[in-house]
Amino acid sequence: MKLLTAKQVADQLQVKERTVGRLSIPVVRVGGLKRYRQEDVDAYVNLRIQYRGDYGKEKKEARRLLQGRSTNLGVSSLPTWAQLQKVRMGNAGRGEGGIN
Repeated sequence: MKLLTAKQVADQLQVKERTVGRLSIPVVRVGGLKRYRQEDVDAYVNLRIQYRGDYGKEKKEARRLLQGRSTNLGVSSLPTWAQLQKVRMGNAGRGEGGIN
């Protein structure tokens, strides 16, 4: 098994060396040094392959789901002034006046 340095991984991925540390590639610690296995680098790349037509698929799906929702999100669930007063006055120990 050959272990790679951050520079070697950066060269393979064509990114800066400091970017490699921010990627979610597992590391092998040898002494105080970080090394990367080639199969982990390959797995990282394979998980990020996007085929033609797949780009933005998640965003489109999320947008489609949101379009089916009501436009007044959460506004109707706010208590009215009268309900708030009822709670405030009812919480004086009598146990009545909760929001229904």
